[in-house]
Amino acid sequence: MAINQIKDHVNSLGKQVDRLKAARNEASPWQKAAIDRVTPYLDELGGYTEAIIDHLNGENRRDFREYKDFLEANADYSSDLAAMIGEFVDYGNTKTRLERLGAKLEIHPK
Repeated sequence: MAINQIKDHVNSLGKQVDRLKAARNEASPWQKAAIDRVTPYLDELGGYTEAIIDHLNGENRRDFREYKDFLEANADYSSDLAAMIGEFVDYGNTKTRLERLGAKLEIHPK
């Protein structure tokens, strides 16, 4: 059933948040910033998704407008989160490329 798949995804999301938080101490400064900025989005996304699941299961019934608001918020958070993650990945790849190029050119940052 689709609801069970959604629940599995939400549970996986929660585990991913835990892994990110656990890795934070060993992360570089830009990775820490990424974790700090991504984590609230993941938390909100999980909360909205759980509210949708509860509604679909007949628990905590809400009116259609509120249900629609949860779906729209979920879509907005997902879109914003995907864009943010993409930007951090681009930053990390660019930083790595610059570091390799600096080493090749024997340019050492201060």
